[in-house]
Amino acid sequence: SIMYFREAASVAKLFNDKDLEGYADMYLANSYRMSAQYTKVIEVYNDALKVGLKPTINLGLLSNMGGIYATVGDYPAALNCYDSASKVLNELVKAKQKSTRNDTIQMTVIKITIGDTYVAMGEYERALNNYNSALQLCQQTKNRSAAILCLVGIGNSYHARQNDMQAIESYDHALKICEEINELESEMGIYNLLGKLYLGKGMTDQAMSYAQKALMLTKNDPYNKDVPIAYTLLGEIYTQQKQYNKAISYLRAAVDTCKSTGALDDEKDALQALSNTYQQMDRPALALEAFKNFIAIRDSVHSIEKTKEFTRMEMTSDFETKQIEDSLKRAQVRATDSLRHAQEKKVTDLELQKQKAISIGSIVGIGLVLVLVFFVYRNYRQQKSANVRINTEKLRADEQRERAERSEQFKQQFLANMSHEIRTPMNAVSGMTDLLLDKNPRPDQTNYLHVISRSSEILLHLINDILDLSKIEAGKLELESMDFSLFDTIRQVKETLFVRAEEKGLQLLTAISDDIGDVLIGDPFRLTQILINLGGNAVKFTDRGSVAIEVKKLSEEGDTIALQFSITDTGIGIPPDKLNTIFESFTQVNSSDTRRYGGTGLGLSISRQLVELQGGSISVQSDEGRGTTFYFIITFKKGSAQGLQARTANERRIDGSSLNGLRILLADDNENNRLVANDALRLKAGVVIDEAVNGEQAIQLLRQNNYDVILMDVQMPVMDGLEATRYIRAKMPAPKNSIPIIALTASMLRNDLDKCLGAGMNTFVPKPFKTWQLIAAIADLTGRNTTTQAAVTSGTAPSAPQQATDLTYLRDFCEQEEDRIKKYISIYLKAIAPFEENVQSALQANDTEEVASLMHLFRPKWMMMGMKQSAELGQRIEALCKEPGNEARINEYITLLLILNRQSATELKATV
Repeated sequence: SIMYFREAASVAKLFNDKDLEGYADMYLANSYRMSAQYTKVIEVYNDALKVGLKPTINLGLLSNMGGIYATVGDYPAALNCYDSASKVLNELVKAKQKSTRNDTIQMTVIKITIGDTYVAMGEYERALNNYNSALQLCQQTKNRSAAILCLVGIGNSYHARQNDMQAIESYDHALKICEEINELESEMGIYNLLGKLYLGKGMTDQAMSYAQKALMLTKNDPYNKDVPIAYTLLGEIYTQQKQYNKAISYLRAAVDTCKSTGALDDEKDALQALSNTYQQMDRPALALEAFKNFIAIRDSVHSIEKTKEFTRMEMTSDFETKQIEDSLKRAQVRATDSLRHAQEKKVTDLELQKQKAISIGSIVGIGLVLVLVFFVYRNYRQQKSANVRINTEKLRADEQRERAERSEQFKQQFLANMSHEIRTPMNAVSGMTDLLLDKNPRPDQTNYLHVISRSSEILLHLINDILDLSKIEAGKLELESMDFSLFDTIRQVKETLFVRAEEKGLQLLTAISDDIGDVLIGDPFRLTQILINLGGNAVKFTDRGSVAIEVKKLSEEGDTIALQFSITDTGIGIPPDKLNTIFESFTQVNSSDTRRYGGTGLGLSISRQLVELQGGSISVQSDEGRGTTFYFIITFKKGSAQGLQARTANERRIDGSSLNGLRILLADDNENNRLVANDALRLKAGVVIDEAVNGEQAIQLLRQNNYDVILMDVQMPVMDGLEATRYIRAKMPAPKNSIPIIALTASMLRNDLDKCLGAGMNTFVPKPFKTWQLIAAIADLTGRNTTTQAAVTSGTAPSAPQQATDLTYLRDFCEQEEDRIKKYISIYLKAIAPFEENVQSALQANDTEEVASLMHLFRPKWMMMGMKQSAELGQRIEALCKEPGNEARINEYITLLLILNRQSATELKATV
């Protein structure tokens, strides 16, 4: 079509038929427009305007050209075109000395179009002026269809200015006209606008009424552009009303309809609403899928907008270039005409010579001017191209930044969903396992239950690794600053790695230079985490030989000391081409390492970032097949023994019986979680527990009864925990509005925990929770804490006994049957290594709650082996973990406890 219309324009030009040439150019421009070649459209329109066509044709050209500029977002240029069209129309009216009805209608359309352009620019006052002017013209011509457009534009402008009463008045006026002239399509669009307005004001009944009216008008036209808008509106209304199944049905219908019609903007809105609904239904996997689709559609829309931006820049550049080229052509024509006139003029020889001289001079002068203009134009063109390139790169950089921000948002939502999806069922697994262990199972059942417990802890450790990495990348991981013992830290690391090294027949060596003081100020837990990660890798990838951990002083200045830590092994080594990538997340040297050795590939990445977070540096040297050495350097402040001692606080232990008599409201939609919390509390305390499956039901129970504390799940259907808490704090009468509320949350992301506190919750207990965690939180909020003095009040831990085990109880329990005795001893020996690994992992993560839980879990084994002092130490450690400031004492006791475990292992191995 482009080829034929161009030929038609050429033929019309040949016959000097300007009107026909103008029509051919209009059709040619429309063809370019259909193929989105907007620069060509503007070029053809500009050429057509120069032909000298009838004013009526020029009027159409200017209006169409304004539409093109508006399409690509160049609103100032669009307004210039519409203004020129208005002037042409006024000149036509002036020439005729009268205004016809058709002229008024055309001016009405121009005014409405100008109003729409000002709305797109966000200049609503100017938009209102043009819409009102157009409405007055409609009243003159009784053009009710155009009046509808004016009133809708006025309503949109008022709504954008948050003047909803006047917006509703305009929409209602437009609806009356629609009903009078049976304008169904406009009527449906207005119903949708009113529905959205009322939904935004929280008036769901009115919004529902308008949305349903909109759908009733399209029973015979399912592909109407307003249908998916009405579907989405109904979905959002049902979501607010907690009728999630209906909401999902309408929102999916909206998405399907948009896919069939290609309405990307409407599909994007429907997907966003769908994701929000799934989140409120506590269906994070489906919410995540809808959110991913939403991002994909949003990126497509974003790319279209960027394409428009590039097109607008290209049009501006090409238009200015065309102006310069036209100027050059006009100069060339003037020079040629001057020469021709000089040659044709009849003059005397003398006059001819003079004229020639003048003409030659003129030509030379014009030539010089043309040369100058050429160089100026070339420089301008180069500068213009450079500016276009710079602007293009800027736009691309902005787009990449926006993509990165969207990617970070997506990652955070994924982490929150993953944490919730795994922690929620793990709460039931871990909680019920603990309950069974508390009910004195048979020894063989105990072994199985410990396997289950260990497996759940491995899964949680994986989640914590990923969340740790996320916190570091987001700059939200906070370091501790406290006095700690370097020797104790290295000893703990050695104790943690010892069993695994011994199982593989490896020597595990540690050395600290004599010129290093024992007490430093820093974060011992993160230091331990780094050493465990690097040392664990060294043991994992070494089959024979040794692993050595060494600490040297590099420099000392005033009250600071720089230390170099080295972890050397005689293992498989690292290929040279992999040395630059091993510190990246989820990276291992060979893909087969995951299957052979296990792990996620996060340890080295986390270690590097933890070192750098403390202002240090890390490096690696390796000889493939011979071994590897990791070095890291951290500068610490010097500490004091007095500072270390000052961190020791009184010990306390919370007894479940302290909760006796409390009445508790438990709100959780997960039946397994309610069972775990119920049994855990009733096994330890005499409490009364009422259950609710959502926030709305919890509020109803609170109205009817008095409770001492509420355990509130965060994600629940109908009304979630955050919304319920806000309602209780804002709308319940005193004293119920100040009842202590504990959040039960599966998310450990900082922003999610902040939301809990921001909603009015007093504290939170993470899922999966341990019984003692729940008891401690309830006791703290209800004033039921009990403080008991430790049996040992001195600053030093008791020394190890000469004999760690006493098998009297075990022998009596097994009725002196040696096979049964050996079986239980074997079970205990197998449990030591995982226990120590878990304890060290909890210490390096600064998770004292987990340390206490491990102590509580392992205490029956010590009692079975007659390890009275180990059981007492475990009980003391559990009590110390209940309040901050006891890290030094905890570390000291755990060191002794691990020594007792080693001693008991040696004694028991000799026994069997």
